[in-house]
Amino acid sequence: MKSAHFVIALAAGLANAATVSGQTPASDPAAGAPSPTPTTGPAAGQSPYAYPPPPGYAYPPAGYAYPPPGYAYPPPGYAYPPGYGPYPPAYPGYYQTPPVAKPTPPFRRPTGDFRLGVNVGAFLSGKLSYSLSFRGEALVSHSASAAATPGLAIFAEYQPIRFVFVGFTIQYLATVKWAHSAPVDSTSSSPTASPYGGTGHEIDFLPRLGISYPVAPRVRLVASGAPGYSMIDASNMIKVYADPGTVRGFTIQGDAGAQISFSEHGFVQGRLSYQSSFLESSATSETTGQTAAIDLHASYWGVNGGIGYWF
Repeated sequence: MKSAHFVIALAAGLANAATVSGQTPASDPAAGAPSPTPTTGPAAGQSPYAYPPPPGYAYPPAGYAYPPPGYAYPPPGYAYPPGYGPYPPAYPGYYQTPPVAKPTPPFRRPTGDFRLGVNVGAFLSGKLSYSLSFRGEALVSHSASAAATPGLAIFAEYQPIRFVFVGFTIQYLATVKWAHSAPVDSTSSSPTASPYGGTGHEIDFLPRLGISYPVAPRVRLVASGAPGYSMIDASNMIKVYADPGTVRGFTIQGDAGAQISFSEHGFVQGRLSYQSSFLESSATSETTGQTAAIDLHASYWGVNGGIGYWF
């Protein structure tokens, strides 16, 4: 009986062993997951693919040609459009650069120390006084308003420092005469011509010392004094007792005004002036040989304007 149970148990064990040997063994967790099947990269010029192609498959398929045989580009009979012609002419003013106004350069004030110029003046109001004295006694005396006269002056000035200048002026007055003169004897039926109706001329030599004060880059205020020497040809001015000839003597002039520069070198100016001259001479009598003293006093207010150049 025991031998029968042994035989049954042995048979069951052999059957179980046979069943186990036919199954696939389980994977060992410690050994890790199986590695994936290696793939090869895409062929040159082909797009990459995510999965390997199936065995025996080629991309592109064998016998494939691109472009297809007989295909031409462009298609037969196709003609390109004709080329573009030349560009149209430029529209007047469209492609031109608009003019740009150049900025005005800043004014450059004069930097020189020497200036030369000319003045033209009008001496509008004045007085002339004449006397002929013999041995201290006045034989002839006459004083009246002077007629207006034009004048011309040439000047040179040197400015060694900023506010002070020295200069020299030569001035010429064209018509020195009395404005109104009465005849010698107005009650006579045939009055003679006035002995004070003639005309003379004056030349002045005026060394000048002045002040030049800049109030703006272009504008200077100027004032000066000029003690000098004058000569008046009075031969035709007085025709009584003796010919005075040319009288000479001391003169003094003062002026004030403004000087305006219009460039680095050029300027214009205007001045108001006053001058007074004290002139003397002598005359000898043709009959007695006695000498008489002649005095002539001339004074004028003048307005002068001129132009000059800085060096």
